[in-house]
Amino acid sequence: MRTNKYVIIVALPLTILSLVAASLFYSFGIEFASNVFLGIFGSALLTLLVSIVNYLTERRKTLEAFWSYGHKAIRNLNRYSADDDLDRAIDVFLQMNEFDFQPFDDAFGDICFLINNKKQRSEIGNRIYSPIMEIRNTLVNCCWHFAEYKEAIHGNRRVMEHYVASIDRLLIKRESSIYKQEDGSEIKVQSSEPYKVDQLLSEFNTYFYAIMYPWEKGPVKDHAD
Repeated sequence: MRTNKYVIIVALPLTILSLVAASLFYSFGIEFASNVFLGIFGSALLTLLVSIVNYLTERRKTLEAFWSYGHKAIRNLNRYSADDDLDRAIDVFLQMNEFDFQPFDDAFGDICFLINNKKQRSEIGNRIYSPIMEIRNTLVNCCWHFAEYKEAIHGNRRVMEHYVASIDRLLIKRESSIYKQEDGSEIKVQSSEPYKVDQLLSEFNTYFYAIMYPWEKGPVKDHAD
């Protein structure tokens, strides 16, 4: 994607300039120079067309790779349940921490748009990549303490609750509501939902899908392997 972008950037002005030069020399009756620039024009045009085709092909492959690895990362984050107790949560987080995020990092690094690259990469980073990396980094930090806790004979559960909560708040949305009954008494109801997973899937299936397939309409459920 990046290589073909740079070839296009070089080949496009070369194609235009060589055609202009060939026309100017021809108008002055200098046929030899005109033919030379026509040859350059033909080679540059062919290179440009091939690079455009290759760029479009690599663009789709690169974005599909980011899509695929992103969905795998999201499925890994979705292992955690809001109903997990402390010990279960620690075990799940330790398993989640074993997930290899490197392919996802590489896929994001390979993205290089021909137009508005900085703006589009920044927006993808803010809406998809950075939120996942924030959870990953928090997970790495907390799992070091979880591993120490698992090896200790009498670990500090209160401290572990703090670390579990720091990850939980990035993944789970918790709300409390109070409902009045007919007799006037009140009931407090707590609800939870994996808002971060839902948010990331929504970004992939709407915003990112439109970038990946600009000529198609409508999201898809999941293209991940």
